[in-house]
Amino acid sequence: MRYYTQTRLPYEHHWNGSISVTRQCSSVVNDSGNWVEPVIQMEIPRRNTRSYSFQSPDVSKLRELERNIASQDDFLERHGKLLNILQTDVTKGVLETLVQFYDCHCHCFTFPKYQLVPILEDYSHLVGLPVLNKVPFSGLEPDPKYSTIAKALHLGVSVIKDNLTVKKELSGFSTDFLYNQASFFAEAGANYAFYSVLALLIYGLVLFPHIPDFVDIRAIKWFVSYLPRPFIANRERLPWSKKIMALTPSDIIWYHPIWDKGTVIIRCGEYPNVPLIGMEGGISYNPILARRQLGYPMKTKTNSLALTEEFYYNKDDPLGIRGKFVQAWRGIHRLNRNQLGKRDDFMHESYNQWVVNQAIKNQMPYAVPKLVSATIPSSSLPLPSKTMGEYHEELADKDREVSTWKRKYDEVMVMMEDRDEIIRKHDSKILKQRQQMIERDARIQFLSTELSKFISPRERWVSFGDTRSESEE
Repeated sequence: MRYYTQTRLPYEHHWNGSISVTRQCSSVVNDSGNWVEPVIQMEIPRRNTRSYSFQSPDVSKLRELERNIASQDDFLERHGKLLNILQTDVTKGVLETLVQFYDCHCHCFTFPKYQLVPILEDYSHLVGLPVLNKVPFSGLEPDPKYSTIAKALHLGVSVIKDNLTVKKELSGFSTDFLYNQASFFAEAGANYAFYSVLALLIYGLVLFPHIPDFVDIRAIKWFVSYLPRPFIANRERLPWSKKIMALTPSDIIWYHPIWDKGTVIIRCGEYPNVPLIGMEGGISYNPILARRQLGYPMKTKTNSLALTEEFYYNKDDPLGIRGKFVQAWRGIHRLNRNQLGKRDDFMHESYNQWVVNQAIKNQMPYAVPKLVSATIPSSSLPLPSKTMGEYHEELADKDREVSTWKRKYDEVMVMMEDRDEIIRKHDSKILKQRQQMIERDARIQFLSTELSKFISPRERWVSFGDTRSESEE
């Protein structure tokens, strides 16, 4: 068989969205005169990585204060899981890398083969605070009165007035003042007052940092308004860019039973998605992209996805979107387990393809996986349709089997966590009992020493002997 080249046209250049496809039309024909499919070369543009800086608050003093907590359970009951957040170490480079994967069209993080969507239910689990059926904190609330702040922090009104200062046009407390108050309450054994000041410090410095060494009025308003009742180890010291890029969907624990809140917010008011109200501005997210995270299958590509571009900054909101977001939260729409369907972490091939197409469309700063793009014609695989169907059926069976084992693993992990919690509470109870015994023995020893100053050992023995004789009679 001989091959030779015949040129029909020099080049054909097509532009499809943001995908530049160059088709070189030097085609190959064989002896029978049949054309061989020309080679398609794709040059997919990528956006440049961007430089971001994040505040990294010094939490060493907060962790020192944490050691003075008398009861972790009492703090958890009053202020949620703030201590867990305080103990979380943020490795340098993680946030700087993660933000490069942000998809501004879908308002989520788009990775080579999957997507992750931060949703309110995730934050609710991490912080230990419920998502209430009410308008969330928006920052539009009036500043709390001195008396309200004083009551929340167990301080006098005059103390609040004397120490509330202004920085960058925002009132608040210096961290030195709050640290001193926390230490004073801890040493005095005023546990609830100590817990309140420590919680405010965590809100102001860790969750809502704005001005260094300063807890501003926005964090105080939040605190007063809502006063509540192996991958990570990175032993290989890989850069986070390589570590995240190496992840596949099978490496991710998509769903854990302890995260299940029963219902999921799918939209608010007239918005087709969920509006988020932040300290600096607002944006929305699409819960439909989080189905897999919630333990439900992604059966097909997201045809009904509402990609709204609405967002705002607090300092620049000429359209009044902030107020519209607040109004939308007056009509919360949720779905329960029955409405969401049967649990399964299956991901359909068409959704996989849609994720790849999104990465290409948004010029994500990484090499696109070797999946055929739906926007580019592709040659059929040399497999009979029956064989291909059997292959997909077998693959689906394997996926379901993996999902079953993952669910069993998750159930065992929950049982182990429950057991560990029971053991921890039991140990805490024993520790308290031992402490009480030590205090009782010390008290007895003290009383015995004081008693010996007035009654000699012989007199005590005689008295004891007389008492014993009377009891025997």
